[in-house]
Amino acid sequence: MVDVGSYSYKTFPLVESYLRNQQWLKVFIYLNPCPYEGSTSETDYSKDIKESDLEAGLNLCLRKPDIIKGVKTMLSRRMWHPHSGRGRFEAARRLSDEAGLPLMVHGIRVEETKYLDGFTLQDILAAFRAGDVLTHCYGKYKGITAWDAIDEAKDALKRGVILDVGHGAGSFSWDAAEEALSVGVKPTIISTDLHEKAYRGPVYDLPTTMSKFLHLGLSLSEVVEKTTVEPAKALGEDLGSFRPGSVGDACVIKLEEGKYPLHDSYGEERVCEKLLTPVVAIKSGVVHLAGSWRNAGWTDISYDKGFHLGGQAMPKK
Repeated sequence: MVDVGSYSYKTFPLVESYLRNQQWLKVFIYLNPCPYEGSTSETDYSKDIKESDLEAGLNLCLRKPDIIKGVKTMLSRRMWHPHSGRGRFEAARRLSDEAGLPLMVHGIRVEETKYLDGFTLQDILAAFRAGDVLTHCYGKYKGITAWDAIDEAKDALKRGVILDVGHGAGSFSWDAAEEALSVGVKPTIISTDLHEKAYRGPVYDLPTTMSKFLHLGLSLSEVVEKTTVEPAKALGEDLGSFRPGSVGDACVIKLEEGKYPLHDSYGEERVCEKLLTPVVAIKSGVVHLAGSWRNAGWTDISYDKGFHLGGQAMPKK
């Protein structure tokens, strides 16, 4: 698992011992350059990045290369960044460059440019280098189609920039994905952005997200590659393959056929004819029976204006 942006140099010590000592899941992180951006305080979110923050973040990146694999920044008014824009991007860019790590940027909603000094998704894509990541690339209001940035995305892909799905509770649109794929803009990595407001729907788990891209026309081989080999390559880790000498962890997944209604982050439904369902997971030689949150009996969760409202979903009786 890769956590992107939850932890900064201030909050990383709170989870470091857990990340190192638990054995059942390997966790990497993309460090947030803002000291408190993973908190819930509005005043913390709005603080600027100081020189001392960048220095402390750099020192942590250099000390923890086995866990910290990149830098993640979010340029969004929704996260209380009244002055985020270009300056915040440049601070994150500097940290990633000095640490020798890729930069990941959370997409900007189109209507937020007035808060971002006129900074656009086109500007971000132009400033990206090979290995940098644009996540939420198929968002309805913040993805590449919302910004009419198809040409810039194609150029970025040619330069080795990574387009990451990051489905989440408000960042994947069937229409946006269909539009982009129709002109050849495929994701490099298919990912879930799984969190407390997404695992009970519409994301549920990675196989469900993979199934959506089977419906969108990608082959099974492509879908598997974009959820195994490509993420491992982005991390610089020898994972996601069965090459001799590589890690032998695996998932056994069943490909089922039928009629499966699946939803995007905005409540739009597509009836998919193929569904991937996990059967077992093999981790460090131990076989674990697997299951899907789709089958856990949760009720549907409401949506509004592209943001997953979540609330407290209750199990069906």
